[in-house]
Amino acid sequence: MRRKDAMLISYFGGLLSMIFFALIIVVIVPEDQDKNFDRQDAEQEIYASIFTFRFLLMILFTICSAGVAIKFLREYKVNYIFIFQLDPNYKVTYMQLLRVTLTLLTVWGLCFLGQLTIIKLKYVFIDPIAACTLAALVIFVSFCFAPFHCFYKRARKELLIVLWHIFISPFGLVKFKHFFLADILSSFVQPLKDLGTITCFFATSRWFNSDDPTQCAGLENYQIVIAFFPYWFRFAQCFVRYRETGLTPNLVNAGKYFSSICIQGASAYKVKAKSDVASTVTWSVVAVISTVYCLYWDYTMDWGLFKTKEKGKKYLRKELKYPVFYYYFAMISNFILRFFWVLGIPSFSDPVKKQLIPLI
Repeated sequence: MRRKDAMLISYFGGLLSMIFFALIIVVIVPEDQDKNFDRQDAEQEIYASIFTFRFLLMILFTICSAGVAIKFLREYKVNYIFIFQLDPNYKVTYMQLLRVTLTLLTVWGLCFLGQLTIIKLKYVFIDPIAACTLAALVIFVSFCFAPFHCFYKRARKELLIVLWHIFISPFGLVKFKHFFLADILSSFVQPLKDLGTITCFFATSRWFNSDDPTQCAGLENYQIVIAFFPYWFRFAQCFVRYRETGLTPNLVNAGKYFSSICIQGASAYKVKAKSDVASTVTWSVVAVISTVYCLYWDYTMDWGLFKTKEKGKKYLRKELKYPVFYYYFAMISNFILRFFWVLGIPSFSDPVKKQLIPLI
């Protein structure tokens, strides 16, 4: 590790520790010292800003995960520069992404601490304006779209180009980096929904008093529509790959994402029908079919299982890189996690959910 990296990591690590302890102090300040403090109002005001901080935290988590992935790829001498068709003269390293993550996480922590302080100290700040929440959003947006030669401009430009090709699917390029990032976006449905809530929060006057942003007109329709897009991107890309390669697995993969699109359609029907019996049954049936389809793809295509019946590794594959129990554990845990959506079924969740949630 270079001395410069060590100094920056130590600085931001120490600063984050101070922010963490200051956050604890602000949280544990006795509420009964302030007669004007209303716990229910404070919770609502924190809830109004939580969508912004949750969305930004997901971005930080993604950057950090990319850094960890690069670390392992370099450690095992995988030529990720060639695989992702990146510029060989411009390498983004694990340490660079770690510095970016720590820097932005420090900004995130300071803004969250500041917003919590505004809400907590009502005798100082009569109107709980979401100023620190807005500051965090502005700083992150400025970091992403700054036109200056700082904060890894070439890497940010390349990322925006890749996202553009994803957004215009099926008319954009479909190389490994395009469908890899599109696959990540398919796990970003909730953050994309949060983006609509954030827009409503700041595009109206709700942020002046930290009012509930979920009551904005048209937000429900936005959240229904935006949920289709990530799966549509992958669905269209699979057809482009099939046209280019003629390989049948691309069509099978397209079917997996089509089943996810069907789930979103059933979810929209469920929301609009106010979760009546017919909509809940329809959603449950579609969800079961899609989940089984995804499990089939996970086991047979992604993991290459059920390829052998040899003693000691039955239903696994001929070449194993990890201990046998790891594969069986992955199969069982993946099955359980894939079916976690059953907690959303009203008839199941009402009597049982209260018992399961504390355990989860």
